[in-house]
Amino acid sequence: MVSWNYKSDLVFYGCDDKEAEKSQKRVEKAKKKGEQPPKDDLKKCSGGKLTHRRYIDEILVPHVESRHTACREGGGSFILQEDNDSSHGTASTRNPVRVYKEGIDLHYYANPPQSPDFNPIENVWRMLKQRVKLHRCTTKAQLKRAIMEEWDKISQRSIQNYIAEMPDRMNQCIERNGMQTQY
Repeated sequence: MVSWNYKSDLVFYGCDDKEAEKSQKRVEKAKKKGEQPPKDDLKKCSGGKLTHRRYIDEILVPHVESRHTACREGGGSFILQEDNDSSHGTASTRNPVRVYKEGIDLHYYANPPQSPDFNPIENVWRMLKQRVKLHRCTTKAQLKRAIMEEWDKISQRSIQNYIAEMPDRMNQCIERNGMQTQY
């Protein structure tokens, strides 16, 4: 998560630790047998995809909720900008993510996935990917280290520059009738 004066730690999700790998194997085994996988295993790992449960537990609670609370207590407002990734709970009205966000009165809106025109994080991801590519990693461990190292090097000023560009980006999108912009 990034915002004007905030850059969260990175959250790695998927099956990269031993416990998650074991959970994934139990899920696959149950599915092959036509059985319902254990709920705890489904929460831990879902084929490397971010699940609703993990999104709540690993992103919304530790990162978003605290920022949301701090803004409200300080008299400000907080709106979470997300893309339309299914893990964000934007597709249906009664899924755990949406229920959680409504329960803490979190205001949010969704942009199209991977839309750099209106989502500053997409530009931050692009910058991160370009920097990580220069490391020429050959193992998962090297890649993770490179990602973390380069994430730490991304300055708050760079993030704020992307956010400050948003009015220009919106104007250009309007001028081009919704077609691709220079961003």
